[in-house]
Amino acid sequence: MSLESRTHKSLSKAATKAARLKTELSELKLVVFSDQHRGMKDDADDFVQCESTYKQALSYYLSANYKLLLLGDVEELWENPLSHFSSQYEEVQKLEREFFLKDSLIRIWGNHDDFWREKSIFNRYQGKYFKGLSVHESLIMEVCDDGREIGEIVFLHGHQGSLASDRFATISRFFVRWLWRPWQKITGAKLSTASRNLERRSRTDELLYKWIKPRERAILIAGHTHQAVFSSSSHIDYLEELLRNTEDIQEQAQIVSEMNRVRASQTHVKVGGDRQSCYFNSGCCSFEDGDITGIEIDNGQIKLIKWSRDGKRIELRSADLQGVF
Repeated sequence: MSLESRTHKSLSKAATKAARLKTELSELKLVVFSDQHRGMKDDADDFVQCESTYKQALSYYLSANYKLLLLGDVEELWENPLSHFSSQYEEVQKLEREFFLKDSLIRIWGNHDDFWREKSIFNRYQGKYFKGLSVHESLIMEVCDDGREIGEIVFLHGHQGSLASDRFATISRFFVRWLWRPWQKITGAKLSTASRNLERRSRTDELLYKWIKPRERAILIAGHTHQAVFSSSSHIDYLEELLRNTEDIQEQAQIVSEMNRVRASQTHVKVGGDRQSCYFNSGCCSFEDGDITGIEIDNGQIKLIKWSRDGKRIELRSADLQGVF
């Protein structure tokens, strides 16, 4: 079976088992974050530099009455065995708990925190703050406008079907825990460095796009690749489109400069000539510079946002959600 067939079969299986929620577009107020990879606050922990940024963002969304959807790989359980897992991030968990107490927290498990698929294990290790919370593999949100369904949002982590992250995750977990983690502590290298797997990430984005594209009036919001995608285009795709559509010499020079700056860490979503706005990716909360990215939905708009480590919320791109459907 080809990689595409295997991936699409696994994604479809996950979607078939998805939890379902129904919401009115006018009431939908949601922020999506993924890939924190929280560890033990040591040199192998990719979340340390983003903790402050993430807490500032959570405080903002809590006060603004958003729902919080955590889209997988929240805890780094490939590097840290459950028997030794103790939270070093109580302030973060207390903020997330505030959403939980307001019935405004949704969790999806990813490949690096797939132990949480078992409710008893999750309650044992996370029950102090989130006892009884269900952690799903996937969620489908039916969005209505005055009672009439206008589209669906599929939420899943995005690792489904991958050999390393899904079928042979046990072997990958062994490698990360016993080989990569010691090396990471010595060198300070980050597992989330985008340039390490640009081709693989491009391929994953392509497969996720191809899977959701035929589904009528549906969009997919995923994580996993650590690359933010909005309306099926990455930042480098977006810059190339801007370059094609401007004749201003000074603006062209600025765009080319930005493209050269991000080329080593950004890759394309290969969709062919007919790019449809059906695939979105929240990026990650473990960037080396302390920034985090996520997806917001509010006031009928879907937005790609970035929070910088100095506490600034930056709206990168936006679109009318009903128009996207």
